[in-house]
Amino acid sequence: MSLHRCGKFPRPFRSIRRGLIAANLVLAMVGALSAQWAEGTESSSPPLPSGSYEGMLFQLMESHPSVAQYKMRQSAQEARATFRDFVYPDPEVKVTTGKSDQTQAGYPTTYQNKRSQSYEVQVTQPIPFPGKLTAEANVQEYRANEARYMYQLGLNRSIARMLALISSYHRSNASLRLTQELAGAAGALEGIARARYGAGTGSLSDVSLARVQADTYREKVAMFKGDRDAAMDQLRYFADEEGRLQKFLEESSFRKYLSSVADRTYTLEELPVVQRIKAVQDQSESADTLARLQYLPDMGVFASYGKENMDLLYPVGSGKQTTYKFGVQLKVPLWSGLSNHKNVEAADKERKATSLQQLDVKNEIQARIASLSQKIEEGRNRLAIFQNRLVPNAWTARRSSVLAYQGGSADFTSVIQAWNAYYEVNIQKLALQEQLDQWIIERCEMTATFIRGNKQ
Repeated sequence: MSLHRCGKFPRPFRSIRRGLIAANLVLAMVGALSAQWAEGTESSSPPLPSGSYEGMLFQLMESHPSVAQYKMRQSAQEARATFRDFVYPDPEVKVTTGKSDQTQAGYPTTYQNKRSQSYEVQVTQPIPFPGKLTAEANVQEYRANEARYMYQLGLNRSIARMLALISSYHRSNASLRLTQELAGAAGALEGIARARYGAGTGSLSDVSLARVQADTYREKVAMFKGDRDAAMDQLRYFADEEGRLQKFLEESSFRKYLSSVADRTYTLEELPVVQRIKAVQDQSESADTLARLQYLPDMGVFASYGKENMDLLYPVGSGKQTTYKFGVQLKVPLWSGLSNHKNVEAADKERKATSLQQLDVKNEIQARIASLSQKIEEGRNRLAIFQNRLVPNAWTARRSSVLAYQGGSADFTSVIQAWNAYYEVNIQKLALQEQLDQWIIERCEMTATFIRGNKQ
């Protein structure tokens, strides 16, 4: 069975280290730990300003249970990987003892009892075929890598959930303020209608329409207040301290932060979702290597020391014999080798499946990011139209309709139409702003750009 197709073949330094004696093993452990510390130092991100929105967000999420659980699982898997990286089969000690009694008939009627006693101590050190332990250690190491990227995915997912709720809160709160403003103005409009009706220049239907309009706004006030309070209740899941939560609800800081992360650059190959699949693929390649190595025999070396009384051989005296044995043993994979081809086949198919999965994830991520980028660009253009044209023109129409109604050049229906147009334009603008926020948040979650240097 050829091993050339194995993806992650055992690394040379590991194979050598496992064949060394205990002293060299300790030295290798120290070197590995030093290398790991150096690697962690090089890849560590610059500290975030603790008072910045981004810094406070990271501190909040890092300790939140929805994220901390992934960090704990990452530490657990790293401990398993460290254990597997330095483990070696334990030696086996076998102690045997025995005795032999023999009765000999003497001449003519006497009997002689001869006794023999022996014991032996044997120590055996199993030696797996070179590469097997490395392949097993690689699987655990790549699982630790997967756990690290799962932590990053969990962190970005929780940040995205919180920011989406903050955006929803601001949309509901802004809609509530707008509706409250128009509900108060509708009361003044009802007064104008009453005055015209009293002067004989208006009708009672105008008064009724104004009252219906004011009540409609009051109903929407209750609706938006409920939406805002619901968003606030959900936000308390992330920060139950009111003062701490208010820091994140400050709209200017939220808008500034969202604007700063909206167009951060990223590399597709370094995205956590892609790296996680890469870690899974590395696991499957190491499993494929391990499956192919099962055809090869494990070894073992043994040494024994024994003593035996030789009374049976020396009737006239006492004799002792000391024995020393050294040898090598092989564990031949006879029966397991007959069915191991299925294990190899399964590992090979799993490796190919994860390779296809990685390609599929890359293609899906690219398509989704491209789609979101297009939506964000169109959303920004639409929002500019609302801010520069629709909202100012609707406000002018609303103001002009009231003046024209007061002057008697327009009926009350045109006033209601102008007010509804102004209200709907502003509500649509706020809904578009929230939708644009959601698109930006979703893209940032996919590109892992909420936190600068998100490589914890």
